[in-house]
Amino acid sequence: TLSTSIKKLEDDLNHPLFFKEKNTLTLTPAGKMLNERGGKLLLEFDKLTEDIQHYGENQKTYIRLGMTTVFARKFMPLISQFLITHQNCDITLRQGGSPELQRALANNEIDLGIISFPKFEKNIDLEPINNLSYHICVVVPYKHPLSQETVIYTDQLKDQRFASFSKKYTLGKHLEYLAKSANFTPNIVYSGDNISVLLNSLEDMNAISLMAIEYKSFVKCSSNLHWIPLIDPNSQIQIGLAHTKHFFMTDSIRELINILHSNKL
Repeated sequence: TLSTSIKKLEDDLNHPLFFKEKNTLTLTPAGKMLNERGGKLLLEFDKLTEDIQHYGENQKTYIRLGMTTVFARKFMPLISQFLITHQNCDITLRQGGSPELQRALANNEIDLGIISFPKFEKNIDLEPINNLSYHICVVVPYKHPLSQETVIYTDQLKDQRFASFSKKYTLGKHLEYLAKSANFTPNIVYSGDNISVLLNSLEDMNAISLMAIEYKSFVKCSSNLHWIPLIDPNSQIQIGLAHTKHFFMTDSIRELINILHSNKL
């Protein structure tokens, strides 16, 4: 009851708070002090409680996102729209090859990565993004003997000259993997990570290159190049979303991850 609560408060303060005359209660000097100063404290406490409950809502969230070059264009509209609807977020983008970005994740240089399988770093989590992958093809100059093929099999890559990505990219590592599975050592005459330079060097060097067929839609290169599908059990590369195993997920980051997984806003 109210009288019990008042009695307990008086006992705790060791001071009476009211004069009791018949049916009337009048504040004692201690009661007046509590009323004046305690009221302000209660208002401050209520404000503090509200601030704590809403803490972080207006805090800026910084996300460092790494993306493989082949899918940077696909995800940029999603990321741009996310930033419009989440103005308390700031996303820094870094492009590169999957092995390079996996290493950056492991070294805490980025927070999230849209990267390709396989996983090379033990202390990151890499989950597939639904139905998202790229397909490897062989890019061949029109005068090259393989240019007349409609498809190319792994065994046909023997004794060829390659212009290849470095091992910072999955395609650079994948060439060695394919060569090993077919029992040959690739003859790499040029290695680099600039897609346009790689493609535009093929005619001069009479070389071929492993590329994602998706590059063809946006990379400027000679029209004298033929993009021929590679027939191999491992010619389709899965894309996934990666982060470190103990990465702290804010609400904004969790929402961004869900959007990237669904490929829509």
